[in-house]
Amino acid sequence: MITPPPTPDEQLQFLYNIQRLFAQGRFTASYKYALLQSIADLCVMHGDDSGDSLEIKLDDIAEQFIHLYWQQCRPFYPHQTSQGFILRQNTSGQAAVVTHILTSQRELHLSAFKLKYDYPKDWVRLKRNVRTVVSRQPLWKLQVVSNDTNEFLYDDFTDTSHDSIRLKSGVAYCFRAFHSILTDMTRGAWLRFVQTTNTQSLGNSTDLGEFLFNWQRIPLDKFKLILRDHQETRCFYCHKMVKSKGEVDHFIPFSQSPTHLGHNYVFTHKSCNLDKFDFLAAHQHLHEWAQRNLHYGDELTDLFNEQNLPNNLPVTRNITNWAYCQAESTKAELWLRKRRVMETIQPSWREVLV
Repeated sequence: MITPPPTPDEQLQFLYNIQRLFAQGRFTASYKYALLQSIADLCVMHGDDSGDSLEIKLDDIAEQFIHLYWQQCRPFYPHQTSQGFILRQNTSGQAAVVTHILTSQRELHLSAFKLKYDYPKDWVRLKRNVRTVVSRQPLWKLQVVSNDTNEFLYDDFTDTSHDSIRLKSGVAYCFRAFHSILTDMTRGAWLRFVQTTNTQSLGNSTDLGEFLFNWQRIPLDKFKLILRDHQETRCFYCHKMVKSKGEVDHFIPFSQSPTHLGHNYVFTHKSCNLDKFDFLAAHQHLHEWAQRNLHYGDELTDLFNEQNLPNNLPVTRNITNWAYCQAESTKAELWLRKRRVMETIQPSWREVLV
């Protein structure tokens, strides 16, 4: 039986517990911030809008950790200096996750994307090492507040042999509903922690936040070739022939969901892509996108897999459903066509994704 969503009072209590965790929890490393952000992102990818509990695999959390920390393991160059350094993510030395990622970066000199798909054995080894750190440290420490344990997210994690956690009823719903708020809270607290931990080295740097959280985009050339052929060189949005090189657009904008999944991409005119910017697409585009993935999703999966390109159609659908749910709750405007012709989101969008 499906569990109903949490009541407004229960949602407020969830936010209060999160706020208390930030205010009164102990933070000797940045792992707890990464864990909260990872859980929030995975709820978007795998959860729904019911109040059901949600199982989250430790392997998935470890993978999110790698993506979150990968950019942060690059040398940071404070403003007007030529000497870069690796930011400390622990008050007593360097965080183990950072050390594991640095080892992979120095050995192979690759992006996380290239490591995962071109060197799977090295990727699995890195993920296993990160998972070990996650299971031994932040998972059981996250919910400790003022020397007490407040198990409002999941049952106390003390057995490191477990390969997953199960979020309690209503928790995944709240992470999805308040994702943007929680992301701002988490990033703000993480930024302050890194600033405090690296005070002497940072000086008056003002660009630290962009360095920490500016997720790397991946090359889209191979996606473009597949999608251009699939769309017969026509723009997904205006349906006209693309006589220039064309571009690949994130159907759900990268700013809303910084994931790299093939079924979220469409081939477009550069002008259409620029005009759409960070808006969600209008109902007719959503309908065409859903129909494309309904009828040709498996075919595209095979083409992506042949090129070792990341894709996951069920997760992509979940993210899309979440994004339009968020838009409906704020009565957002959707992009229809160039010159910023917009339309207001209507509840009928749900019928399109059924």
